[in-house]
Amino acid sequence: MLIVLNLMISAISVQEALSSKSITLVDVRAPIEFKEDHIPGAINIPLLNDEERHLVGCTYKSKGAVEAKKLGLELIAPQLNSKIQSIIKLLKDDKKLTLYCFRGGLRSNAFATFLDLIDVPVQTISGGYKSYRQLVHSQVHELYPFKLVVLYGYTGCGKTEILKILEEKGAPMIDLEELAGHRGSAFGHIGMTPVRSQKYFETLLYSKIKQFSHQPYVFIEGESRGLGSITLPNTLMMAMKNGEKIWIETPIQYRVQRIYDQYFRSSLEAFDPDIFLQPLMIIQKKLGSQLYENLKNSLAQKDYKTFISQLLLGYYDKCYFSKSFTDKDFRLSTSVQEPLYAAHSILENFSS
Repeated sequence: MLIVLNLMISAISVQEALSSKSITLVDVRAPIEFKEDHIPGAINIPLLNDEERHLVGCTYKSKGAVEAKKLGLELIAPQLNSKIQSIIKLLKDDKKLTLYCFRGGLRSNAFATFLDLIDVPVQTISGGYKSYRQLVHSQVHELYPFKLVVLYGYTGCGKTEILKILEEKGAPMIDLEELAGHRGSAFGHIGMTPVRSQKYFETLLYSKIKQFSHQPYVFIEGESRGLGSITLPNTLMMAMKNGEKIWIETPIQYRVQRIYDQYFRSSLEAFDPDIFLQPLMIIQKKLGSQLYENLKNSLAQKDYKTFISQLLLGYYDKCYFSKSFTDKDFRLSTSVQEPLYAAHSILENFSS
């Protein structure tokens, strides 16, 4: 029978872990937990795989904690040596191994105990991942330490490109669409890598908030509350509403070309127009029967620029125009054809 000694393992707070440069973070939770979200920089060396974790959980529900612990130890025992060797490979003279599990309880302390028995310096995070999650949740749902400068403009005007240029120029910027892996529209998933979960999105957002905590303002694109499966925090929505606003005006032909280049041109030979049909069906009622049929016909005829123009003028522009903004709401309104000039204009306005 495998016996785990109840040795005293030192623990640090999640705040100490996040600020330290002298630790190696190891997440001992199951891969499915790690994939959903984890502390940035952590390496996943799970005590139990996904199936084993599920079995232990079922045993806990049906037979209680003692039987679940027994099963867990039985599952861990055959692979314990290989797990320990994997962790030993991470040892560095200037960094201390720091383990965490969900609550900073059985899994991380058991693993740390085994390592301590063979004189491997190790510590855990008090409260585990749960304490980190509480920290992230409180930060992204509280008042932000900077003012937002929010870019607005019709679809295809180049807001994201402007943000990227601002970032290249050294300005603080948060690209919410990149963090969420979605552009927000019915077609917003096309060409994007979906974010793992709402929790992981908030982890990414937290990292940005922390990074720019000493900045007076941060540039961001105006978004609706939902970006695919991701819901933006109420505090962020309020910060955008109360932030400085910039309107980007771009002629329709340049908007059409930009969207064409983004969605169609780069993979035109292998392009499958069917990827647009399902999103079209989702917003069919909003489009109206005539516009819906026109859009389907344009796709069928491979007249992609007409498809884009019809979609912008017949649907997206009308949706955007309905937002409750007036000219006086905008600190700056810039009419440009190239994002580079808009970025320069914005930087000049905010450096004066």
